[in-house]
Amino acid sequence: MKRLSVLVLALIFFSVTFQGVLAAPRMDFKDMKVHQIINEYYSGRELDGVEGLWIYQGQKGPVLIAVLAGAIPDIGEQYRNKKGFVGVMLQPESLWTKGEVRFTINKVLTPHEKYEGSWQGITVYFIYGLPVQSKVGINATFTVIGNTLRLEAEDMGRFDLQRLFPSRNPAPGIAGTGSGFFVSPNLVVTNHHVIDSARKVEIRTKDGMWTPATVLASDADYDVAILEVKGLEKTIKPLPIGNSLSVKVGQRVYSFGFPAPSQLSGDISEMQMRMNEGIITSLQGYKGSEKELQVSIPTYGGNSGGPVVNAIGEPIAIITSGLAGNVNEDGIVDVPQNINFARRIERAIELIEQLERFQELSYKDANSGELKTEAMAEQMLDSVVLVRIEGYKREKVVNSLLKIK
Repeated sequence: MKRLSVLVLALIFFSVTFQGVLAAPRMDFKDMKVHQIINEYYSGRELDGVEGLWIYQGQKGPVLIAVLAGAIPDIGEQYRNKKGFVGVMLQPESLWTKGEVRFTINKVLTPHEKYEGSWQGITVYFIYGLPVQSKVGINATFTVIGNTLRLEAEDMGRFDLQRLFPSRNPAPGIAGTGSGFFVSPNLVVTNHHVIDSARKVEIRTKDGMWTPATVLASDADYDVAILEVKGLEKTIKPLPIGNSLSVKVGQRVYSFGFPAPSQLSGDISEMQMRMNEGIITSLQGYKGSEKELQVSIPTYGGNSGGPVVNAIGEPIAIITSGLAGNVNEDGIVDVPQNINFARRIERAIELIEQLERFQELSYKDANSGELKTEAMAEQMLDSVVLVRIEGYKREKVVNSLLKIK
């Protein structure tokens, strides 16, 4: 009887232990090496633009953070964020230890990849005259610009994190692409976020030739930039400028540009311009912004900076972003493709008029007739260009970070 009792207790202990092993949570980030994190969380899965390994300059040197979807299977409960992403410390810094969550964010705009959420900062208070540091949540916006993650908050200003893994270069040496359009023989309009942090900018016309471009003016808040391009005066046709102040909800509009270059073209030098159509759905943009229009035109990465034109072929706005969807249980973002935003053309006109070498813009006659869509697309081939940028080299510290235990 005594032997039987011992046997039963042993079986119960084995059963509980075995079930505990099966139910054990996935390894915590604080116990993982960098190469393990890459293999466990990033390999074999399509990643959102913000996911990956990022570095920033901390108080005592570079600090590494892993950003991942908080809804992927088997993720630790402390990292779960079903509708967004979490940033996890992979190195200790100040009040944080390895494995702690530094920020939680949700995606709000795409392809201008913008996120909103809470960043854990530091506040200082005094006890008997002695300073004491404490963690504090700060509302912030995060924007992915090529291989840069820009954090902006009212209470702490702006600082950048640099991407370590995976690289987002669509081609060797290329940091990103977008669209633009000629409004004079030498001037191209695009988005600020397309050329932000660029070391080198080039544009490609319909003949496949790449030509250097110089940033003459840029407005980060309005997200518009003006490029100067020389030597193409005889081959391009500037678009006559339209007026966004006279448009109405329900008016049909069209966009032109070079979306999703890595998916739609094996070689960006051979990518063809794409056309899309929709309507103006609101005279206000994201969070009621008067700077932009809301349109139903489908928008993807690479469309940014392209023109939104009216029925007579005048650019009235610049494609900028779209409302991002929620992340489902499989870590896949469900994006509504009919809620997109375009910055009004008027700010681009103001920037051009402020240039020292001001170039006259052209305007169509008020009685100009509507264009057939085929004729409009043919016309845009001589005006809309692919923009590509070469970014700054990442810090040498990147290679050393791979050795972190």
